[in-house]
Amino acid sequence: MQPSMTIPAGGGPLRAALAAAPPGATLRLSPGDHVGPFVVMADVTLCSRDLANPAVLRGGGEGSLLPIDGKGVTVTIHDLVLSGGGDTNAGGLIRIANGAILSLERVTLREGSANGYGGGGLFIRRGEVSLVDCTIERCSGRSGGGLLVANDATLDAKGCVFVANSKPCDADG
Repeated sequence: MQPSMTIPAGGGPLRAALAAAPPGATLRLSPGDHVGPFVVMADVTLCSRDLANPAVLRGGGEGSLLPIDGKGVTVTIHDLVLSGGGDTNAGGLIRIANGAILSLERVTLREGSANGYGGGGLFIRRGEVSLVDCTIERCSGRSGGGLLVANDATLDAKGCVFVANSKPCDADG
């Protein structure tokens, strides 16, 4: 059985937990804002402790809120809200690169921006992403306001909703 930890709101506790989490750990986030950015270096699951009051990963608008980079790194996120990330290049809220694998279920990506290249909500480059019952709303980017898939990346999306993003989500971004 993999370890499970409850993380109080605020940015520091989650940053410390991510840095110390053993592979396969589940981090249950208490309601409230968890202010980032956050870096994920190992396999981990992030979820809300209280489904009626989901935790919010909140960015300061500078830099990708949640960059996930590296072959074999597998991250699962469910029942969370990510909001307010901003990167000058790509992946305002989440940036997946270099073989990382991400699974999102019942996650809302809101108000992310990436004005250099694109993917204000989510940018995937040479990685794999699965989205189930997610919402991407009010994100902006030069290409792919809500979502941008590039360079040998794969995306599987089911039951997702895109609302008021600044660029259309299509095969070219």
